[in-house]
Amino acid sequence: MMKTAKLKRLFDLLINGRPQHQPWSLTESRVPVSSYHDLLMWASELTSFDIDTHMQENRLWFGAVLLWLESEVARRHSDDGRLWSVISNGETIRWHPQARDRLFTSDGQPRPLHKDVLIEVANRLELRNAFNVKDTNQWYRLLHLQFGFTHSDAKQRLSAWLSGHSPPVSVDTLLNGVDQGAREFQSLWRSLRNMRLGNVSLESTEHRLKESRWVLPEWCNDLLAAAQASTIETYDEDDETSDSFFTTPRLRWTATEEPWFETELCNLDKLSLTLQSYEVKLQEQVVARLLRQDDGSYINDTEGRIILGDRINVRAQSDLTIMSADGLIVSHSSVCLWNPEKDVNLFRPSDGMITDEQNLKNGQAFDLIATTDLVFDPPAHHSVDLDQGYRIHRFKTGCNTPIVARLDDFVLWDSSEFGMPAQPLPDNVIQVGWTRGSTLDFRDPAQAKLMAPWEVPFKIQIFDKTWRLLGLRWTRADGKLMKWNKPPPYLSLVERDIVKPVILRAILSNGTRIVTIPLKLSVPLIGCFRWTSHGRPSYQGSNRSLSVSDAKRSLWSFYLPPTPDEHGMPFETDPRQTSLMEGDCVRSRLRSRAGVLPVFAGYGASAYVSADPYNSEQHMLDLSSAIFDGGVLGKVKFQGEMAVVEQKEHFELSEDHKLFIWLSTREKPGQLVEVDPKNRVLTDEGCLFLVPEEPWIAALILVFRGERLGSWFDNIRWSSQMLAQKAAEPKLMAALLRCSKAPILHAMGENNHRLKVQAWLCKHWQEVLPVWLLPKGSTIVLEGMTFIVPADEHWLEAVNTLLCDIQPLPDADTILSFIDKLAARLNNESLHQRIGSAVMDLAEVCPLLAARMFRTCLQNYSESLPNGGKDLLLQLIRLYSSNDGKAEELARNYGNRDDAWLRSTVRTLKDLDTSVGLLPSSYCKLAKNSEYRKFALGIWLQEIRNTIRL
Repeated sequence: MMKTAKLKRLFDLLINGRPQHQPWSLTESRVPVSSYHDLLMWASELTSFDIDTHMQENRLWFGAVLLWLESEVARRHSDDGRLWSVISNGETIRWHPQARDRLFTSDGQPRPLHKDVLIEVANRLELRNAFNVKDTNQWYRLLHLQFGFTHSDAKQRLSAWLSGHSPPVSVDTLLNGVDQGAREFQSLWRSLRNMRLGNVSLESTEHRLKESRWVLPEWCNDLLAAAQASTIETYDEDDETSDSFFTTPRLRWTATEEPWFETELCNLDKLSLTLQSYEVKLQEQVVARLLRQDDGSYINDTEGRIILGDRINVRAQSDLTIMSADGLIVSHSSVCLWNPEKDVNLFRPSDGMITDEQNLKNGQAFDLIATTDLVFDPPAHHSVDLDQGYRIHRFKTGCNTPIVARLDDFVLWDSSEFGMPAQPLPDNVIQVGWTRGSTLDFRDPAQAKLMAPWEVPFKIQIFDKTWRLLGLRWTRADGKLMKWNKPPPYLSLVERDIVKPVILRAILSNGTRIVTIPLKLSVPLIGCFRWTSHGRPSYQGSNRSLSVSDAKRSLWSFYLPPTPDEHGMPFETDPRQTSLMEGDCVRSRLRSRAGVLPVFAGYGASAYVSADPYNSEQHMLDLSSAIFDGGVLGKVKFQGEMAVVEQKEHFELSEDHKLFIWLSTREKPGQLVEVDPKNRVLTDEGCLFLVPEEPWIAALILVFRGERLGSWFDNIRWSSQMLAQKAAEPKLMAALLRCSKAPILHAMGENNHRLKVQAWLCKHWQEVLPVWLLPKGSTIVLEGMTFIVPADEHWLEAVNTLLCDIQPLPDADTILSFIDKLAARLNNESLHQRIGSAVMDLAEVCPLLAARMFRTCLQNYSESLPNGGKDLLLQLIRLYSSNDGKAEELARNYGNRDDAWLRSTVRTLKDLDTSVGLLPSSYCKLAKNSEYRKFALGIWLQEIRNTIRL
């Protein structure tokens, strides 16, 4: 009776913890981990008499507990190919000899009565099983379906499974299941894959593993290690250094489906994603959505794989983009599925990876993609037409005769080279180039009006006369396949042809060999283009302004003018060797392909391309006359007594949203007034409000709980308010300019706002800088209204630019008052501490002013400082290093020059104090880097040490 009671207790424990769905697996039952010890104890006490009794009287209980025991032992101790021998050998389960003989044969296999009871239990309890599959592995599958995978298999093979190798049948069954339990297993699997791909953190995955019934707690470290060890084949563009956000595409083609390509997202944790969701687009089509999880990670709603086009939608090259719902581009890359320079592209059917002739053997199955004008002999077993003039072919195993690809009467490819290194193409045989004067320069207004297709003349030269040109082939970007027996006078380019170089395939023969040589032609174009949502290029004129948000909503291509060599001869400029500038700030290197622009500051400076930003003032190509950051506000239209403010992001205005007008009246220039919430109306056009009758509107500012959401400034006269006779106090004006993100660097047009800001700053810099250097998150009260200082990483760059313009020179009479304002938080501290704090604060934005201020203090107030100021000077010199090692490091990173060049960019204080002592252009640009600012201050401190004898 006691044994029956123990059996009943174990059975009840199992059944009471079972899930609600069917079918289910035993591991899903919510039983305590200690149950495994109870199962082993129960089995060790079994006798043959007990087995026969239970078979007759408690058959369901006995079969269920027996299957539970065996699955838990297999889960922990079996490995590849071993199952029943592990369960029956008596090492893990201490079987009574007679009980073992009753259940197992002499070689350890289950006896018929053993199998029968397992079949009955699996069916009655609706457990996952494989009894409908007629093979000899039904019992193996039954046990493995109760837990998914073993500990041993996971340690040895999980790495391969996550990298794309076929998993065990039990895992594959669970991955394709539709019930709740299978979905929980799939969630576990996705977590491991996403961690491997860099989309979720190790900590988050570990937490999910410990919560899963499919994994024992003691396995977690082994599973995490195996997942991290798996191979990630990330896609690598040949000209990019950033981390790819997707894996190498693979070709998939089953017997019952059309061919398609697929990839997986990876490295999402490196993209600085913050929103609740993002769209993943292939060209203009949304192929997946990224959804933010509670732990801050992201998963896509396609549960892993992303389809990159199927059949007629497959292109050799496409664009894959991650963007927000309102169109802001987060990351972009071009995806090349096969090489358009080659006549034939080969793929392995086993894993879908692209390969070459050297890695295939005669008689081996393979897939290939070629243009539709190639004819294969013998024909492929199956062929499917793709988009843009391509066709995919499948050759099955066993084709031992050579396969050839013919174009008309020429054999362009054959499989006899399988297993051998590729024969190199002949060098210096043929050359192609555009004819002189064929460049389309869109900076010329007349050429900018030309519409595609553009007929561009070119010429071909054959240097080795032993070779003869048999023909030319070209697949235009619109998919039209063009063929010529002799070179045409020109190529007719469509808009999409400017995305990448034109590739002609020249067929040549020397009498014994026919080869196809790809001829690459960079598009003969000069100009900057943005790509519309419909995939069309739009020329960006250099006289046009650009908003920060619009810049991030498009892909951009730059086509640069040629660069003269040392002999004055023009040669093609490599975009990757040039820099995109915003004012004096280097924002990024250009890409050779269409790409996303970097994040701009938006303080009104121009944007342009420079070949040598730290040593040249020359603009290779202008992108925009001014970059503005209006935030959520767009253009403003005045319609009679009403003003309409465009909203770039649609949202409802609550009581916490406040719209302010910066008004200008004769009595009070620069007055800030809130628009009565009752007088503002949201329409499809934007926000409408009543315009005051007399004043002139200089700017609009939208804030939410004190933080700026957006602003608009009148492009003509807003800066005039700063120099008016009755202008607002400098401190208030400084706060307004900072909190509203005024375009203080806008210097284009008749009204040069930057010059007016400079003139105002020259007069009031001692009152302005303490406000402009307030830490982010500080509060500022403007006419009774509280504003929060925005967290703008580019603000100090803008202030540095203005201070480089005016180069203020402190005087002895006002310097201590300025220090007290700058170090207001230390007013109760010593002068020594206040001066040191002020120097460090100024060093963050203008090391020249910091050095001049410190020099003035030492020259006039050294008697008020400990040891005459020498101690403070030595402390600062130690803090701001200017040694040779630092100089060499900075010179390499910024300008790729030597340390002598870097030191030459920092002129002496003595030179700068003279009327001709202008700051070098290289300094103004390098000073946007914090490490360089520290280095420059270090040099000036050493000069002060040498000139002022303390």
